[in-house]
Formats: sequence, C-alpha cells, structure tokens
Amino acid sequence: MEVFNVINSKAKGLSTSLLDFHDAQLSIDLVTDRPELFIALFLKNDPRSPWCHQLDLGGAATSGMARRASLRTLQKSIKRFLAKTKITRFRSAEAAATIVLDFWRAVAVVLAEQWTNPRKHLVTKGIGVYALMDIAADLYNEVRPSMTCDKRYFAAALSDFAGEFDWSTEGSLKGLGGEGGVKTAVGLIRDARKKAKLRVVANA
Repeated sequence: MEVFNVINSKAKGLSTSLLDFHDAQLSIDLVTDRPELFIALFLKNDPRSPWCHQLDLGGAATSGMARRASLRTLQKSIKRFLAKTKITRFRSAEAAATIVLDFWRAVAVVLAEQWTNPRKHLVTKGIGVYALMDIAADLYNEVRPSMTCDKRYFAAALSDFAGEFDWSTEGSLKGLGGEGGVKTAVGLIRDARKKAKLRVVANA
C-alpha cells in the first residue's frame, strides 16, 4: 500500500481523497499524526453523521452539481477549524470529532432543504464546507464555561441566521473559489449573522 500511494501521488494517478483514505489505513497513530483526517473519517463512518457514506473518495463518484464534498475537502476544512479553535490543546481528538459531528448534524437539520438538494445549493460543496467550518470555529470560540457545546447549541445559533442566507448556486457564493473565495464567503455569512443579531436587538 505504501508503494501504491507513492506511485499514485507522484504520477497523475488516483484522487487525493483516495490516497488520504489509504494513508489513514497505514497510519499507526492517526489521532496524533493527522487529527483532521481522523475526524473526517469519523464523520464519514459514524451512522449519526449526515456525511456518513456521502464523501467522495475518488472512485465512482456522482458527477456534476449533484456531487458532494470530497474527503480531502472535509479534512482540510476541519484542519482550519482545529487551527482557529486550538481545541486539541485542551480536548482529545475524539472529543473534537464529537463537536464537529454535532455541528454538521445541526447544519443538516437547520438547512435541511439545502442539504438534501446539493444540485441547487452549495452547503455540501467545497466553498460551503470551508465557510461553514469557519463559522463552526466562531461558534465554538463563543461558548461560555456555563454552556454545553452540542448539537442543540449549534442548531440554536444557526437558526438565527443560516436559514435566511442564500446558499443557492445562484446566490452570493456563486463563482467563489480558492483561499480568497473562502475568505469572501465567510465574510458574507458573518455579515448575515451580524445583521440577524441587530434585528433581534432592535425588535427587543
């Protein structure tokens, strides 16, 4: 498997997601070596996860706009989450995986229509996954000691603004890509959240 990975990573060979999957099988201590990959695989395999058996590993994937995110995309977005929260300094990778799982479970509930219709929405596409994991980091960093960071917490926070945001392929996220695109997308979503908070304060 090591030779297989080397050959296919040096040449035009297989997708990076499939190589990551094989790399995970070879790792002696995946939790320590690559916690972001450990968490991504946890989401791929846990039956409670909306990503269970949904990630593109580079094999017989669904083509076109119906395609969901790849394993590589999810793990890279999780790596951003880990860097922004520094969660693994204080919690185990397993605990971090549960928190990330709870976030995506909340996303699948609050944005049920967008989640189940990937052809017309970007929630499960690269730009949406990266942006949402940055928002997850914001929400995690806002948790006070007296609060529990779980699915209920994430669902309540997302319900305030996420449902009103245009996640469609024709919305404000259309055409965004790369690092700059993710930064723009996160800014747009944060602005939508800020406006929702201001409306709540004004109504109160």
